[in-house]
Amino acid sequence: MIVTGLLLVLGLVVLWTGTTSFIVGTFHLGRHFKLPEFVIGLSAVACSSFLPKFIFCMVAIEKNQTELMIGSLLGNNLVNLTLILGLAALTGTAIYQNQLRKNLLLCLATFLFFAVILLIRSTPQLPPSSGALLLIGFIVYLGFLLKNNKTVIPMITDQIKPFWKTLLLFCLGLTVIPIASLLVINKALQVSQSATLSITIMGLFPIALGFALPEFATLFFAFKQKKESIIFRSLTGSVITNTLGLFGISSLLKPMTVPSYFYTEIGGLILVTLLSCLFLSFSERATLSKIQSTLLIFLYVLYAYSLLYRVF
Repeated sequence: MIVTGLLLVLGLVVLWTGTTSFIVGTFHLGRHFKLPEFVIGLSAVACSSFLPKFIFCMVAIEKNQTELMIGSLLGNNLVNLTLILGLAALTGTAIYQNQLRKNLLLCLATFLFFAVILLIRSTPQLPPSSGALLLIGFIVYLGFLLKNNKTVIPMITDQIKPFWKTLLLFCLGLTVIPIASLLVINKALQVSQSATLSITIMGLFPIALGFALPEFATLFFAFKQKKESIIFRSLTGSVITNTLGLFGISSLLKPMTVPSYFYTEIGGLILVTLLSCLFLSFSERATLSKIQSTLLIFLYVLYAYSLLYRVF
């Protein structure tokens, strides 16, 4: 049990290191090629966040652990829109009110679309036809990004890393992320069995937090580089990729049933996103206030406590 726990922690540390290397490599490669900043942010999410979750979903489907997969994706969305968004605003990273509101409205539309697809059926299932609809929604989102984001990265004062070093960091991160992800997943499942935790709780809490490490790394990098728009697009990209992309691909490969107890998380995502939009609508500041940011963080702490209360 102790050795398994230590290996789980080691996997999380390696995942953080690989994600950080990938994000730094992606950022400097983008600057070498003068790519739009939104492309950099989307690419960082696509591989540093999407890749480990995609691998996890495929393994979960193969092992018939769809509840673990559903819980981890919904739980990761909650982490992004409460804990990480709250920390971003609290540290002063989130400073563009209109941009943040647009990103939150995109997330809200995504959750409502997902809920409608679930509720229009007599049983709470995601068959291949629903997966196709989710993927169409994801393609529409990507098209929206391509149409509405044309700004090229401004040249900033810090020195661009040499191309060979940038490429090395990029490849290192791309190699380490899936390996570390599989280590984290396997050890988390072993800890779950040893500690007699339910698969659902493991997905909603520890694995969801583990999958949020790329977003935490992006937050740290955005704060350090003063690139606030990257964290907005990373959060939005991660949430929408989870809900439309990963659920869409997974249900195309294998129809899945969404248990009714997950409706609490889906409803919570809609309410939290609405709450944040209301905060911005009635705020005189250019971002979420410290009280509002702290409230979002507190909501996640309260949610985590409720999960642990179910166990103990």
